[in-house]
Amino acid sequence: MPMPEHPADHVYRALHESADTPQVTSVSRQAFARSYPDVKLQPLVIVIAAYNEADNIGEVLDEIPDQIA
Repeated sequence: MPMPEHPADHVYRALHESADTPQVTSVSRQAFARSYPDVKLQPLVIVIAAYNEADNIGEVLDEIPDQIA
């Protein structure tokens, strides 16, 4: 599938979390732990595919939290 064309000055922005994301995440993790007490969650690995994105990748990386809950 070809990539859509964008003007040369098009700026990509990272997604922002909703204000209630920490609360939703906490409640979900607690519910999961109650339902599956023997299952331990592994660390999350994020892969960002960035082909020819030298001008945009910095802003994306800057918006990734130092620690993801």
